[in-house]
Formats: sequence, C-alpha cells, structure tokens
Amino acid sequence: MSTEIKTLEAGQILINYQLLDEVLFPQKFLRMGLAAFNLEKLTNGYMTKVPPIIGAHPLAVVRGAIDLGQSSSQVIDSKLPLLGVEQMSGSPEIIPLGLAQTQKYEVTPEFIEILRSVPVDERMYPLSLIDDIEQIAITKTENESKLLLYANSLIKRSGVRISAWSADFEVTRILKKTLESLMIEFYRAIQKYGIKPESYSIEPALYNFDIGEVLFGCEISLPYLIRNMNYLIDVDLVEIKEFDLAVFNSDSIMTISPYGKPEEKFQFAGPDNTLGN
Repeated sequence: MSTEIKTLEAGQILINYQLLDEVLFPQKFLRMGLAAFNLEKLTNGYMTKVPPIIGAHPLAVVRGAIDLGQSSSQVIDSKLPLLGVEQMSGSPEIIPLGLAQTQKYEVTPEFIEILRSVPVDERMYPLSLIDDIEQIAITKTENESKLLLYANSLIKRSGVRISAWSADFEVTRILKKTLESLMIEFYRAIQKYGIKPESYSIEPALYNFDIGEVLFGCEISLPYLIRNMNYLIDVDLVEIKEFDLAVFNSDSIMTISPYGKPEEKFQFAGPDNTLGN
C-alpha cells in the first residue's frame, strides 16, 4: 500500500490548554504548604521531615518495594510516611451539544504570554512553537492583518485523591489534621483559576495489613469542575519549525457522517514538513 506524501501549505495548529494540571498543581501546593507548617517544630520534634509527595498511591509503592525483595522494616524505614496525589475519574459535566459553537479571537501578545507561562511539565506543545506563532502574529500586524484563533472548550468533572500513609498512627493523625487545614487554602487557590470546587470527603481511619505490619492511612477526595480548552490557530505551516504535532486541514473540521462514523480531519505532520495520508 503506497503512501502519498505532500508538503503542508496551510492549516490550523491545535494547542490544548487546561487551567491547571489535576495532579501536578496539588502536588506543588502540598509541598509548599507542608513545608510552611514546619512539622518538626509543630510536633516538638516528633516528625523530623516533610513526607515525599508522589503521583501514585502510597500502598502501591509499598507493595512494589516488597515485591522487589525489601523486608517490611526496610520499606517502613525507607518509604514511609508517604503522600500520594492521584487523579480521580473524570467526565464531561454535561453532554457537549454546544461544541460546534466555536469562539473566534485574535492572537494577542497577552495570549502568547499565557501559553508561554505554562510550566514545562504541564505543557503539551514545544516552547519554540509559541515563538513561531508570535513571529507570525507580529508579521501579520505589520501587514495590517490579524492572526486568528478559534477556541473550543468543555467543562469536565474531575478531581484528585490525596492519600497519606505511615506505620505510625500519630504521624497519620498529624498529617490528617494538616491536610484538612491546607484544604481551606487549596480551595481558595484553585478558585483564583476559575475552577469550581465541590465538597471534599475524607476517610480518616484506614488500615492495611498486607506487609505483615499495621499501616495507618487517611484519604481525601477533592472533586471540582475545570475547563479544558482547544485553541486552533490559522497558520501557514511552512512558517512553523516544529511539526511533531497534530494539524487540521485548513478547509475542514471533524465532521460526523450520516452513518455516525466520525471522519477524522486530524493529520500528523512530521519534522520534515511532510504529511502522510
């Protein structure tokens, strides 16, 4: 089966932008918050360090260490206490019947700065792409034209689960009280990003006996509503240096056939500025 290769001339670059990363933002927030509590001083030396915060469930880390041959005492000494932040299952808040209602904007310096300010570990596009788009926008302005973008968005119900586990009941109790205090500030913080929090729930007294020792845990579930955005930017693709990304045909958008099968208009551009059909 032969593959036709053609050079791209025009299209729409798709850039996904979400207000916050569900896992990374809470992790960063908890690291700063727990450090600010100064747990060693707060507990009169009972806790001497801030527990690590990871993107997985603490018991999964414990179980993995046991499976790799560590003893229960080695796991307790080297891994615990430990906090985990995991994304809860997400779904659209409503059936997205209005997705075809695209909003059109001009690419402005303010918009460029928003895209550039997204942290590297949360970004779904190379920074050099934003530099290219900025230069195209400047050139169009000099020619008394505009670089346009089209915004599609969806409100989704998402959230995170924060788990704190240790082999010491008192340590887990302290972490639970500290986390409950931080939740007040966390709710204030995410609302500044236009995110709507919902009531959290806490399981304060959890136990696990899988490694032959009693482990004590507490878990907090934090649901909220968050907006997820797709920006489509009209560009001449020959002016873009980064091509390892999805592009649209310039004259089409994803459509649904009468038989219900989606006709995908996405195509993949390679680093050599070519497109395979």
